[in-house]
Amino acid sequence: MTMIDNKTGHTAVLTDRKRLEISGVKDVKSFDEKQVTLITQLGEMSIGGEALQVGKLDIEIGEIILTGTIYSVQYIEPDNNAGRGFFSRLFS
Repeated sequence: MTMIDNKTGHTAVLTDRKRLEISGVKDVKSFDEKQVTLITQLGEMSIGGEALQVGKLDIEIGEIILTGTIYSVQYIEPDNNAGRGFFSRLFS
């Protein structure tokens, strides 16, 4: 699987569900064996799996390589309703 956005230089290349190479990484928000959350040029990205490890991390050039068993890769949209009450969201 390869996702490429030439305008931003963000790519994600998944090989055999065992290795994920990502460019355009701005920051690592959180990391453990089952979940990695990154801030990329296209927004927040969540990677789920098992035995996840960082093979390479270079925030200066915006690259990370993750290894392990990768189950999911998804972009997380910001919650524009955060901080608003139930009724204001219901009737907007």
